[in-house]
Amino acid sequence: MSSPAGTCTQPTAADINQLILSQLDLGSTFGVAYLAVPISAILYGVTVTQTFYYYRSSKASSDPWYMKLLVAILLVLDSGHQALIIYSLYYYLIAHYAYAPALLYNVRTLSAEVLLTASPGPITFIVESFLTVRVWRLGRNIYLSGTIGVFVVAHLILNLIFAAKAFEFTELTGIFKLEAIGAACLAVATVADIGIAGSVLWYLGKSRTGFRRSDDIITRLMLLTISTGALTTIFVLADLVAFVAAPKTLWSIAFNFLLPKLYINTFLTTLNIRGTLRQGNVPTSSTGAFNSVPLRALERHGGGTHGGGHPIELPRGVDMARSVQVEVFSDKGLLMNTGSSDSKYSQEASQDKGMYGKRALGQLRTTDTVVDD
Repeated sequence: MSSPAGTCTQPTAADINQLILSQLDLGSTFGVAYLAVPISAILYGVTVTQTFYYYRSSKASSDPWYMKLLVAILLVLDSGHQALIIYSLYYYLIAHYAYAPALLYNVRTLSAEVLLTASPGPITFIVESFLTVRVWRLGRNIYLSGTIGVFVVAHLILNLIFAAKAFEFTELTGIFKLEAIGAACLAVATVADIGIAGSVLWYLGKSRTGFRRSDDIITRLMLLTISTGALTTIFVLADLVAFVAAPKTLWSIAFNFLLPKLYINTFLTTLNIRGTLRQGNVPTSSTGAFNSVPLRALERHGGGTHGGGHPIELPRGVDMARSVQVEVFSDKGLLMNTGSSDSKYSQEASQDKGMYGKRALGQLRTTDTVVDD
């Protein structure tokens, strides 16, 4: 007996695949996510290289134990992040190749990637907290540092809420329903990053003294802040725009794959560049400080002796203030050595308003904190 007219037959697997693929733009979804994976792998390689360089540097041996531990924690988190995103794309494109329904499933490693390591997340929180402390040490402004800190903490809290809710969805499209939380989270991250970079640039700009060597270091610090801070800020803004303007795509996830690497390399670059910034093109002594006439060897009226008892004469155009500003970049700051002739002459120079000024000395000590910390 033939089936009644109008009876629908069950769709085959091929029909289901064809239906899903006809409504899914692979280029703006899994295509961009796939492209982000090899790029993130390259950045991960940079992270490993920078970490190796840090532990091999002389600065690492003098850093406190918690700084070295922090570098190790960030490397472990970044390694876990790389493993999660590789598995996520392996699940969709290899393990379930040619099975379109799997493309609709919210694989848990994607949510874990946001919760554990991605931006915003613990990696970003650690790096932003570190940079916020730098802002505090530069200006000692509790209100500015506290405000930035509030945005950093809010960034982390919103991320945890977003990731917790993402775990509730079994379908990938469920994440698209978290647009409000995700947009708020990225907006807070943008404010925090701009606040950190802007504050550092402001304080460094105020620290200029008019002396070539110190101003060269300040300029290099400002360029470093712009190059690293601007890059992460631009990517966070791009992530926010993609999340709001194209919520049905995976552009935002692709940016999330890259952001943790940028934050970590900003942190590692800040640590590894310290010695290079202080050296620049200027020869250094065996202790790592800039070569200059030692203050302890100078008499105010040129009556001091050095080594075999020969008087020290400063070259033309070099005065006591220039010697002071050079010495301030020594390893631990000779100007703080009270009770010595160094302290005596630094105080005399600071009292001479036309030569140097107390404010300039204080600003140079602040810059020394940025470089040597």
